[in-house]
Amino acid sequence: VHTTGPSLTNGLDQELNRPKFYTPSTIEAALDAGQVSRAEIDAAAFRVVRAYIKAGLFDHPLPATPAPVQHPAVAQAVAEQGSVLLKNDGAVLPLGPTSKKIAVIGPTASNTPTNGVSAGTVCAEGTGTSAACPDPVAPLDAITARASRAGATVAYDSGADPAAAASVARGADVAVVFGYAKQGEFADRTTLALDGNGDALISAVAAANPNTIVVLETGTATTMPWLASVKGVVEAWYPGDRQGTALARLLYGDTDFTGRLPMTFP
Repeated sequence: VHTTGPSLTNGLDQELNRPKFYTPSTIEAALDAGQVSRAEIDAAAFRVVRAYIKAGLFDHPLPATPAPVQHPAVAQAVAEQGSVLLKNDGAVLPLGPTSKKIAVIGPTASNTPTNGVSAGTVCAEGTGTSAACPDPVAPLDAITARASRAGATVAYDSGADPAAAASVARGADVAVVFGYAKQGEFADRTTLALDGNGDALISAVAAANPNTIVVLETGTATTMPWLASVKGVVEAWYPGDRQGTALARLLYGDTDFTGRLPMTFP
């Protein structure tokens, strides 16, 4: 919302959460300036109140919102069912017997922060902090555990130095590189590119290892200038508290990708 009178006359009945343009003083000012009529104000207010009456909220008020409860099984199921397989050239996924050495790359793969970024950064949609998920299952830990069961080993690089990450990727049979983009309320993004120099990191890893799989942790579409250079792409969104467990199961084919995009990726 960026205006009072024009927004109200064009059909916006209320400004939610923290009104800035729909306060009593701003609406009175718009009325005095002739930008809106009293009839339009009354009609907007009536539509709001009518919705409350129709839903019975005056007769039966909503109960207090209960405190949030973390449920690991639900968190895992959401991450598994919501992740989307965007590309899988050469059946690079699921990981199999030929993947004896796996490189896991990127700050959001680990719970150890790199320049303030970790698995907790992309844990809960829209927060951009680790507050909502203080101790998520890191993808690095879960992939390492799953790889061990398959007789494989995992090498990790935070991606802080793309050249160093490329060196780690070069020595692996397959490289899984994580890219992220933070977003939340009250802060519109100005680009569809990845944060943290993510596109350059992915390009460096893909140049070093032909079997590169990208795991995107974003809240919306992202540009993928490296798309032709990688074998696999997974959109994991903001994958929650059990992100590592879910992603390891998906990468190894212990569960199928069933998620679909809710918007078009350019």
